[in-house]
Amino acid sequence: MSRDPEMFVKPGLIEAFKEGCIHAGHNVIITNVDRCELEQIALYSQGRKPLDVVNMKRMLAGLSPISESHNKIVTWTLASKHIPVIVSLDDKYNPVKKSRAFDFAIIKDGKVCWNIKADLDLDGESDYLECGIIAESLGLVWGGRWKKPDFAHCQYMKQV
Repeated sequence: MSRDPEMFVKPGLIEAFKEGCIHAGHNVIITNVDRCELEQIALYSQGRKPLDVVNMKRMLAGLSPISESHNKIVTWTLASKHIPVIVSLDDKYNPVKKSRAFDFAIIKDGKVCWNIKADLDLDGESDYLECGIIAESLGLVWGGRWKKPDFAHCQYMKQV
């Protein structure tokens, strides 16, 4: 897994998202941009497979093992937009692969706040909702609007 904005199809959108969140009073970090298929398979198995199977898949993907208390569903798809796809060729005609998604977290007092209902700035709106609206204003799809919401997820859906 990478947090490198350069692995996103439009790295400038990540920077604009972070700046928009700061302007709205929210400090955010990017927690994930791209992941390989083995990582996605390992994450998808969480909460669906026994812990020993999950940890074997995590080991094969280069991820640390988890405990039983963390063996919960964390993704709804194997076809994640985090998995890089070919978006162009470089000057030597090698494929350039980029992710079409990134995940973020809100930071308060130096700690990650995963509470999607948190209103840390006390303005009456969920902070994740405020960040999601910023993402949407940039033309990104925010996962908080989905049938199975993913409040910390944004993706780029236009052709690259």
